[in-house]
Amino acid sequence: MTLEECKAAWAAAGHPGTKAERIARNAKWLSFYGYLAGKENVDAPEAHWRTSEVVETLKEEGVISAETTLLDIGAGTGAFSLPLCNTCAEVTALEMEQASVALLKRRAEKRGISNLHTVNAMWENFAPEQKYDVTFSSMCPAICDYEELLRMESMTKGTCCILAVAKGSVDLHRQKLMREIFKITPSGGMNSEASWYYDMLYLMDRQPNVKTFSRSSKSSLPVEYLVERNKIYFQIFDIAPEQSEPVLREYYSRVGVDGMVEDETCINNALIWWQVPEKE
Repeated sequence: MTLEECKAAWAAAGHPGTKAERIARNAKWLSFYGYLAGKENVDAPEAHWRTSEVVETLKEEGVISAETTLLDIGAGTGAFSLPLCNTCAEVTALEMEQASVALLKRRAEKRGISNLHTVNAMWENFAPEQKYDVTFSSMCPAICDYEELLRMESMTKGTCCILAVAKGSVDLHRQKLMREIFKITPSGGMNSEASWYYDMLYLMDRQPNVKTFSRSSKSSLPVEYLVERNKIYFQIFDIAPEQSEPVLREYYSRVGVDGMVEDETCINNALIWWQVPEKE
């Protein structure tokens, strides 16, 4: 496959669209991200297995150190930004959703973190005056094609890092609802699989490094919470709450027991990092 063939194949698979289309699509996700932020506890620990393993890998590989300035693209409520502050000299958290940024700030204040800066903006409109030693993005659809990889590199003095979803990941009930119940075929705005990043970077002569992570888990959640959350989620795909609610309630009541639903999740991730070439 040539570089041009890879660009075309990735575009056909991911449907990134134009910058204006991506900005309009991003706006549809704001209510869902805001809802999730509103459900989070400011005192809850942000670290989990994926965070700790990824941060430790970046430290062990010499990607981050006490002198590092880092940009976290699509920082959310700080799952990576806050732990990275413990190692890096300065972390800039870029996040488009206001409630997530507000929660991230409160978490940083409660932990006495002073080397975190937040930027409430979309990636598509972000134009920093400085370059960062490291740019990092976790499970964020913003870096969606060749041009956005180049933009990421243009803001980077040293290393770019992307944590991407890998094949074999499973979110049991969400996938059934998407594919079998609502029969949704996403037309853009979803996360790119790790293979697209790797293939593109390889064809760009970047010599990408890769480390994979995999964890399976089970959870039990109330039917009412799942109905409420997914009413908001499926609005992203233009399914109105009055249309989705009865379908969601019937589905979760059918698969649940005593008002609780058991879910199975398998998350496969690939951490990809590469050195940005110096301009000749």
